[in-house]
Amino acid sequence: MRIFVMTFRNLYRKTAIALAVTGALAGGQVIANDTDTLTVTAVVDATCDITNVEVLNFGTLDLVNDATSSADITWVCTNGFDTTIALNGGGTSNINNRNMVGASNGDSLVYQLYTDAGLGTVFGDGANGSTVPANGAGFGNAQTTTVHGQVLASDAENVSADTYNDNVTVTITF
Repeated sequence: MRIFVMTFRNLYRKTAIALAVTGALAGGQVIANDTDTLTVTAVVDATCDITNVEVLNFGTLDLVNDATSSADITWVCTNGFDTTIALNGGGTSNINNRNMVGASNGDSLVYQLYTDAGLGTVFGDGANGSTVPANGAGFGNAQTTTVHGQVLASDAENVSADTYNDNVTVTITF
């Protein structure tokens, strides 16, 4: 028991002496002070992302009236550059001869896609027709481009009853 007490007393004395010397040298203040710089970096690539493409559905066609419909393309790009939205010709690869194909009979139903609700400007592929430019400083928030479509009644009356489909590739160029 006596050994423990002496060891504790020796430890207590050494600690007290160390604290006294440190305080005397530093004048009661911390003597270690150093600074450096933390560098924080990030890279934002120029990029665009098509986040959603709705289905353009003409529904059940009327053989007397032309059918029209529209669908939205939602996209987002980083800021700082202009973009262009283009649509290819679908299965025909020809924007001037877009066709939906019957699921069971293989008939072709002619349709067209437009950049405007007035159906005056064909939505092009970047080489033919008109693309939709999105000019400006860039887009940090989601943007929407509307595609308008039409099937003429005269084209609908020339095909057999079936369900018709086509897949059109949407391309955003930046």
